[in-house]
Amino acid sequence: MPTSESVSTRMFSLVMGRWNAPNSSENQSATVSQRCLQGVFLAEKDMRSLILLIASLFVAACATPVGAQEDVSPAASSLEACLAAAFAEERELATCMGVISGPCIDEPGGETTVGTRECLATERAQWQALVDEYVRRLKADATPNALAALEAYVAAHDEWRDARCAYARTLYEGGSLAQVVSAACLRNATAEFAIDLFERVNENLLR
Repeated sequence: MPTSESVSTRMFSLVMGRWNAPNSSENQSATVSQRCLQGVFLAEKDMRSLILLIASLFVAACATPVGAQEDVSPAASSLEACLAAAFAEERELATCMGVISGPCIDEPGGETTVGTRECLATERAQWQALVDEYVRRLKADATPNALAALEAYVAAHDEWRDARCAYARTLYEGGSLAQVVSAACLRNATAEFAIDLFERVNENLLR
């Protein structure tokens, strides 16, 4: 009779796919168990892949919703396409921050204080367009409780964003870099908010 420790060890090894049982009968049982567990793991992996695929298809379908094409600019649509691709590939959604401002800053004059501030402000405006669009989508099918909570969330976020970036600006108070710090803070806060809402939109689609 194997000890509880040996059973636990063997079960761990079985899950990891490397259990060698001490005799033929146990070995045969282990092989069957191992195949069953592997089948479960593969099924879970396939299911997760299927869910991600379905979600990415929903995102693609909603990228330019009917009646909202005029509200979301091509630049904002490119941000949403980046989010959809990152979501489907299980990459960090935050990697989409900078896809507009980065190339803009690389252009002649973009590296100046004024140029950098304007590039960041341009991208921030596109993230804000996504925020507005996601809020519209979420409100469309929200329950009364969810609607009230969403409106409170948006109001609280806007107040927090302004306070956060006003404080960030004081790092270079009186200097020209204060403008860049403020613009970067506003872009980051707006992008983070848009990403959070994007994830909620997709959670709703998968329910």
